[in-house]
Amino acid sequence: MRDKKGIKPNKSNSFINDFTYSLQPAVIKKNKIITTSDKLVGEYGIVTKTISKKQFGEVKVNKKKWTAYSDENISKGTKVKILSVSGVKLKVETHK
Repeated sequence: MRDKKGIKPNKSNSFINDFTYSLQPAVIKKNKIITTSDKLVGEYGIVTKTISKKQFGEVKVNKKKWTAYSDENISKGTKVKILSVSGVKLKVETHK
């Protein structure tokens, strides 16, 4: 049997094409993975160890404690918003 162009299809190529096509959705989904730390941006937490401009503090978010820093001094017990994540450290600001 030949296709419209008169070329006889190769069964092995058909299998490879079908197999490759079946993998495409997984690859597309893989590129859209959001890490736990990315999900934190925009979330709110509570300062558990005072944060100063010159010293790291600590913030509790979703029952987990994170090292945090800020451009302002923030007291223990203050609600903060997470601005970004750099490695295992959160940049935060006072919630307004």
